[in-house]
This record gives sequence, C-alpha cells and structure tokens, in this order.
Amino acid sequence: MVYEVVGHIDDRRGKKVQKLEYFETQLAKLLEYFIPHLKEFVLHNYVSRWQDLQFRECLNNLPFDTMFSYVDFS
Repeated sequence: MVYEVVGHIDDRRGKKVQKLEYFETQLAKLLEYFIPHLKEFVLHNYVSRWQDLQFRECLNNLPFDTMFSYVDFS
C-alpha cells in the first residue's frame, strides 16, 4: 500500500491543494518508486534535524539581555 500526497490546482479558488491518496500496489512497484527518492529524503531529514538542533541550542543559550527574533517564511 502507498500513500501519496498529490498536488493540484483547485479551480474554484485558484489555489494549490494537496490531498492524501491511498492505493495498493505490488512491493516491486513501491520500491521502484521509493528508491530514487530515498537519498533525497535522507538528506532532507538530516538537514532538518541539524537545523532544529541548532535552533534549540541558540534559544537555550541566549544571554539574559538578548532579544531573539524568528521569522518563518514557509
């Protein structure tokens, strides 16, 4: 079984919409799809965890008289 996030444009609002679709497949087809994306996922996961660790370290080690400003553009 495979869950896949599928993006499309919602014609009513003109905005991109993502939905989770479910379908069943053979293991060989799943691996055929998954293996090319594995390296990208591992790298993304590593970078994401490192960034989270650095962010938490910065917050936990701020001097008392320091202000921290955080802007999330996502």
